[in-house]
Amino acid sequence: MKSKAKLNKIKNANTVKRDLPPGWIIMSRNEITVADIKDIVGDDYDIEIWTEVGVLEIAIGEKSSVDIEAFDADPRDEYSCDYIAKNGIKELFYVSFRPEDYDAAEKIMKKIAAGIDGFVCGDTDDFTPVIK
Repeated sequence: MKSKAKLNKIKNANTVKRDLPPGWIIMSRNEITVADIKDIVGDDYDIEIWTEVGVLEIAIGEKSSVDIEAFDADPRDEYSCDYIAKNGIKELFYVSFRPEDYDAAEKIMKKIAAGIDGFVCGDTDDFTPVIK
């Protein structure tokens, strides 16, 4: 039987603590909708979509999901305005999920980033990290 200390060491090694942003933002240089994002994600996931309100819910387990919501690009600060203009961003979508679901959510965000003319970035002051 393994000692308690050794079991705790193994448990702690398997629990990676990450500094994750509180949310993520899909930034697209083209005009796209949640229906376009649904098409990019494909049929690998159970997806619910409410096109009239710009919301997409992608199931990533029995009780978890990646939620995507369209929002208007009207930042109040100069840095955000400059960043959006410099990168030619036309559409923004907010992405949220539980921090413990990051690995599953990251696969989806990478798939989206690869399928759009744009990227996914952290909802932070400097829009990092970036997933392309």
